[in-house]
Amino acid sequence: MKKASEYRQHGKECRELAARSSNSEHRAALIKMAETWDKLARNRAAHVARLTRIEALTGSPRVVRY
Repeated sequence: MKKASEYRQHGKECRELAARSSNSEHRAALIKMAETWDKLARNRAAHVARLTRIEALTGSPRVVRY
């Protein structure tokens, strides 16, 4: 699974491509893709935060580090 920062980077790249696109349909699709990457980044960050809270509450380190 990727890190949230990687998802954000993909979103940034999509927005950069959209800004350079002269085709409105391509631009719209790239912006939608960027929004999806941003949502994935938020979800991933929230997931990691939940795992961190669970670890703090239980005192058990996570087996797999994200």
